[in-house]
Amino acid sequence: YCTPIYSLLYIDFQKTLDFIIRFVNQSIDSYRKSKHGKEDVVSVEVHISDTKKVTQYLSHAIWCTHRGIGSPVIPYLLQSMHMALEKFLLEQVEQMEDRLLEQILISILQRAQSASLSSVVCSIVLAHPDKFWKVALILFKTIEFFHLDLMRSMRETEVKSLCGISFYSNPLYTRERLETCEHGFRKENLEGLFIKYHFVNICGFTEREEQKFLDEIYSIIDYHKSKVSLLRKIERQKREILLTRIDRRNFNPEVKQ
Repeated sequence: YCTPIYSLLYIDFQKTLDFIIRFVNQSIDSYRKSKHGKEDVVSVEVHISDTKKVTQYLSHAIWCTHRGIGSPVIPYLLQSMHMALEKFLLEQVEQMEDRLLEQILISILQRAQSASLSSVVCSIVLAHPDKFWKVALILFKTIEFFHLDLMRSMRETEVKSLCGISFYSNPLYTRERLETCEHGFRKENLEGLFIKYHFVNICGFTEREEQKFLDEIYSIIDYHKSKVSLLRKIERQKREILLTRIDRRNFNPEVKQ
């Protein structure tokens, strides 16, 4: 509510979304070239399809932009824009056809240079995993997102604390931010969703569709495993632990009487 973006999204969604993406892309490009950006920001690949991938810029602060946490602090203007976009998209889940909103989310991933916008998309997926599993598969292919979204979910309590001590001239701002902390999906994260897809048929698939979906998940794990040897030792060990943790094929559950 601290910028006109939320209202503009309702007045002319496509033009406003185009503006947000252009503005954020230009901002992240300037930041990554700065002194602090060169130390903090890394580039990652987001695989939109088998033949198309895009480069995005990522850091902990960038990923947490829409939640108002992270260090260094992202400018409040950018925070507010991301918060408005997330709020609007969450509301559109009940108003817009699933297929259309899915295409919008994929379009954002495809056009974004800042992973802050991918984090907003991730938030919508976590809130509605049944509806946007195709988008989830795209996010899973960028393994760097897993750790940062886990950290984001662990720091959600900070959002409530920061909102509670903040001073706004209009109490509506504080109330609106506090209400976002009550959403159940805030406790979820990308890694948890990946594991959940292994064990719970939350997409309503038939048995055959479920197996095909699992095969896609396994292929993503195998792809990430094929890249592990290219990493430095410490990063390789972290990646191996993560991949072991999320691979259902490593589990041997037993039923005890």
